[in-house]
Amino acid sequence: EFIAIGELKTRMAVENLIAQVNTEYYNVLVQKSLLDAAKQSLDLSRQRYEIALQKNRIGSLSGLELKQTKIDLNSDSSTLVKQQEQLRSAYITLNTLMNIDLHKRGYVKDTILLHPMYPKDEVQTLMLNNNTTLLIARREQKVSELDLKLARSAYFPSVDFTAGYSFSRTESPASISTFNQNTGPFWGFTLSVPLFNRLETRKKVRNAKIEIENSKLSYQEVELQMLSDLAQLYNSYENNLIMVGFESESAEVALVSLKTALERYRLGSLSGLEFREFQRSYLDAVTRKISAQFQAKSTEVSLLLLSGRLQIQ
Repeated sequence: EFIAIGELKTRMAVENLIAQVNTEYYNVLVQKSLLDAAKQSLDLSRQRYEIALQKNRIGSLSGLELKQTKIDLNSDSSTLVKQQEQLRSAYITLNTLMNIDLHKRGYVKDTILLHPMYPKDEVQTLMLNNNTTLLIARREQKVSELDLKLARSAYFPSVDFTAGYSFSRTESPASISTFNQNTGPFWGFTLSVPLFNRLETRKKVRNAKIEIENSKLSYQEVELQMLSDLAQLYNSYENNLIMVGFESESAEVALVSLKTALERYRLGSLSGLEFREFQRSYLDAVTRKISAQFQAKSTEVSLLLLSGRLQIQ
């Protein structure tokens, strides 16, 4: 039973490591998507600055507004540099978990895909049958039951069996018997009946019964905590999926509005401040969309870990 518990603890460590790698892998994707959005925003700011520069040269735009476009361009350039740093940090964290070259980058080329999750009842059944923490608690409960059997064994007599083979030879010229030799097998039984340790044995049995009750209560506590975690995670997972739908639609609408705003700004029917607001709205929508996708994927990984399906996936 102790060997089985050790194997389960190793399995738990592996599962937790897989969950960490999954989370950091998708964090790299999040940072990469944010970097792409920052590059797109910087490109728009460059276009805005070029348009403002041309308008200023022909006298249709004040120097003050031109300076403001330059400030916004520098701000977006700074945001891009910071986001590049965030992406490098995400790669370092992932490389540390995988024990590879810390400076290796650019190998994560993927998208965040959300897999269909089993219904909650099926996930709960899988969790109760396969969750590693629950399996360890059951094994520990079994150990307590075996300890009770071991304590009760002191009530009963014990029989020892002894067997062997001996050979001896003695020579003494100075004595009457100058030569003596014994050879052959021997065996025997020893019966021990406990008479004076029953009080101590009764105390050990009583303590073992208490340990069994404690192990049962511990298992119930762990199971209740797992059910609570499952309910919260599944609720978060469903809400995150809804948020992904909303934020994806918002990002698409914001992109169309931004393109329209750029054309209006180029034609002079939209001020620089108004265009900047459209630009910020688009970045906010993209950030919310990416965040919702990451949160949904993180809860999906947590549900797989909780149900004992993470290694299979």
